[in-house]
Amino acid sequence: VPVTYSIALNIEKNKRKSAQKKLDEFVKEHWDVIVNQTVELSWRTREGKKWAQKTQAQLQKQGVSPEQIRIIQTDAGFGERFDFEFKTVVYRAQVESCDYEQIGAYGGVKYGCFTENARWQSMENPEKMLTNSPHKNGEGQ
Repeated sequence: VPVTYSIALNIEKNKRKSAQKKLDEFVKEHWDVIVNQTVELSWRTREGKKWAQKTQAQLQKQGVSPEQIRIIQTDAGFGERFDFEFKTVVYRAQVESCDYEQIGAYGGVKYGCFTENARWQSMENPEKMLTNSPHKNGEGQ
């Protein structure tokens, strides 16, 4: 199951420090995900582009690999209120619920249910096991 962590900022001249503080707090709070996954920095305005480039430099300075950071220009169309967006996606294994065995009811629980769940939960990168993975054949890495 993909889990997206993102923050979108509208960068106004008199509120840049506040926006920077929010971004810094977001990065600090989700650092364990950011350092291990691909980061997408989207911008819609010139100011957003500056922030994307500045954020890229800061992340690299903190140890994030340049290959993990993508800067993308997105449409500044109607309804788009943000100048800059920081987004990363991590994949979590979603496993089925196993029923307990009952005395006298053999074969009621799927064979290997607990083992299969433990296998999926222990995977470092469960998305690599999926056929429609965004990282299939080395893409996105």
